[in-house]
Order: sequence, then structure tokens, then C-alpha cells
Amino acid sequence: MKDDRNKHKRLEDIFETHSRCSKPRRILIEGAAGIGKSTMCRKLAWEWSTHSECDKYRVNDFDLVFLLEARTMHGDIVHCIKEQLLPANVDSHDLQHLISELGGRVLIIIDGLDELPDDTCPAILQLLAGKEMRHARIVTTTRPGQPMCVTKFFDTYLVNVGFTEERAVQFVTKYMQATGTPMSYFSKLTEAIKHGSEIRDLTRTPLNLLFMCILSEDNKGIEFTTLTMLLRDVVDCVTRKFSAKKYGKVQSTDNKVLCDLGKLAVEGLLQSRLIFSKSVICAQYNNPDMFVIGFLTVDYSSSKLDPVEQCFFPHKCSRNFSPLFH
Repeated sequence: MKDDRNKHKRLEDIFETHSRCSKPRRILIEGAAGIGKSTMCRKLAWEWSTHSECDKYRVNDFDLVFLLEARTMHGDIVHCIKEQLLPANVDSHDLQHLISELGGRVLIIIDGLDELPDDTCPAILQLLAGKEMRHARIVTTTRPGQPMCVTKFFDTYLVNVGFTEERAVQFVTKYMQATGTPMSYFSKLTEAIKHGSEIRDLTRTPLNLLFMCILSEDNKGIEFTTLTMLLRDVVDCVTRKFSAKKYGKVQSTDNKVLCDLGKLAVEGLLQSRLIFSKSVICAQYNNPDMFVIGFLTVDYSSSKLDPVEQCFFPHKCSRNFSPLFH
């Protein structure tokens, strides 16, 4: 990661002081799609929950850590914490009082600020501005493009720049070893990483690099050019595997299921929706293959109070690309 002065930072340094703030309480981490923002949030929460002895991320300093998904947040911060993480019998006033009492020993991690529903923005802006829970530490992640009226609330602003050349090559090597795939299948990919080709920027993103490794293995070596072509190759790979599993052999691309997914993605983009009701999709499309081909994730909502079965594209970039199927 880099700070706003272009200096490199490690994840374990995100809480450190700097010249403009002796005790950062509001920390913003920006990064492109697939760069690892959600993984980083889960890493911090996991380290705290397991009470890691080394504590290199310094999360053991906190008595409470709350990890929240911004896309499912509704209402004020106390309601969001209760809805996503706590039993129904927890009293809101007691929770508010406890967080206030603990002050700086509370860490709230909000993943995906750019996906925050419009009806929740005012309440969360109050939190970021320090008008609520002013002593609690807040770490938020977002894609690029947050307006100044939001970024001005943060004491620390960091950018996740993704894999270095060395880390990208290490990732490919680990994938090759884990899958037992011949090294020759990855020669074009590692060559492109090492010699600064046009796809070097794509390999900075872990999700893109994982796609490239899968495609290199599946095609016994492949040359990559652009992100659009990479995503097209991923779609072809997924549909081939789905066809082989469903019919016992590879058939032509199932245009019906891809078309329905494209319609759903267009609907989501037009309505700024990231989450869909499974029952509504079933009634509207009557196509059960939409849930098993691999482009939609089916899970229960994060609400502990009223869990319902929901569907969402596992990554925002897949939702943004899927309209091309339509």
C-alpha cells in the first residue's frame, strides 16, 4: 500500500501515527476491484478473533472488533452492528453505552464504502465525521472515486497498489505447485510479468492473476491482452466447465442462462442494486441454472434478525461485465 505522500506502507502499519495526525481514528483504504480489500478486512478480524500471539497488525489492542459489509447496511451504526453480527436480544442502548465506554478500544471495519445504500449514507457520514463514536477506530475500504466531502473525514488515506512483480511471480509459482501444473503452462504469463508488458497492470490485482493462472492451466498456456479479453476467457472457461458437468461433455455456450444473467446485471446497474432476492429471481426468470453456473452466489443475508435467501454477483466487476451477455 501507499499513503497520500506516495510512501509504501504495510498492512501492519495502518494504525501508525504520522506527521498530520498523532492518533489516527478514521482510516480509508482505497483500491481497484479485486485488489484484496475484503480479504484485508477479514484478515484483521480473523487475527483479532484468534488472539494471534505475534499480533503484527496490532489488533489485540482492541476489546471489540466489528466487521460490517457496507452493501447490507441499513440505519445507524448500532442497528447495523446488531443486524449483521449480534443476537436479537441485545439491547441497542446497552450496546451504544458499551461502545462509548470502551472508546478507542473499539475497532469498526466497514468493507465497501462505495457499495453503501443511499438510505444509509447520512448516518455513516455522521460516524465518519466523528459526530458519533468519536473515539472508536474506523477502518473503511472503497473503490477509487470517493468525493472530497467523504475523504475529508479521514485522518489516514492509503491506496492498495496490489502485487509487486516479485509477489506476482510468487503467486504464480505457489499456484503451480498447489495444482501440480507443469511450469511450461505459465511461461507466457511469467514472461509478461517480468518484462513489463501491457498486462503487467492486470497482474497487480490478485483476482485477475488468479483468473490468469486458471486459464493458463485450463488452456495449457495462453497469451493475455486486455481485461475485457481476460473476462471473456473466464466466461468461456466457466461455461465449458458447467456444460461438461451438466451434460457430461462440453457443448456450445448456454446462451439462455448467460442472457438471463445479463438481464439481471443490467437491472442491478440501473437500480444501483447489488443484492437480489432468490425467490424473485426464480419467479422472474424460471431458470435454475442461473444459480449453479458459477456467476451468482446464493447465501442467507447477513442479518441475524431476519435472514433471507439472497443472490449476488460474487464480485462487483463480474456484475459490471455481465451486461455484455444481454
